[in-house]
Amino acid sequence: MLSSGEASGDLYAGALARELRTLDPGIVLTGFGGERMQQAGVDLIGDYHGISVTGLVEVLRVLPRTWQMYRRLLASASASSQTSLSPSISRTSISASGRR
Repeated sequence: MLSSGEASGDLYAGALARELRTLDPGIVLTGFGGERMQQAGVDLIGDYHGISVTGLVEVLRVLPRTWQMYRRLLASASASSQTSLSPSISRTSISASGRR
């Protein structure tokens, strides 16, 4: 499960998802993010748009939606029988590829 709460995180998580798919084309990726993650093949449980805010008043306004999304992510993680990292992807294979 990958998670990003704003545009720059979505950009990096999307890039990570693409690299993980290069190392293991059969990997199953789920998460919370945006368009870049979805384009990289991540099955989104939720989208950060409408939840990503700055400022105290704004945070209070989206708190119920944030809490609901948090519960959905927990439920999805609990229901999943997937490993946290694909067994075919190891630190050694990532280091050997020259990527860090």
